[in-house]
Amino acid sequence: MLRASAFTSFSAARTEDGAVHVEGAMDFPDGWTPADIPVHVQYSRDGKRWTDLVTAQADWSGEGHAFSADIADGRRGYYRARFDGTESFRGATSEAVRVGR
Repeated sequence: MLRASAFTSFSAARTEDGAVHVEGAMDFPDGWTPADIPVHVQYSRDGKRWTDLVTAQADWSGEGHAFSADIADGRRGYYRARFDGTESFRGATSEAVRVGR
């Protein structure tokens, strides 16, 4: 049986220096947590075809498993986070967030 995983938050915003800062949190509601939680930050110009930009590690923050990343050459378009399924856990994808100039 695969255990549940879910994104509880995700945001992406342009920074003053033109980068894109992403952050979010995950929850594993079945009471079990993977030892390693790689979160792939993905980008799409059109919201349909996605490519991985960077992988951030989600760590326990006291209120969930938080992650963040800065994308120096962040372009206009859509950003989301993806946790790939494992032998024990289901995969999860965050909501997509549109970032402008």
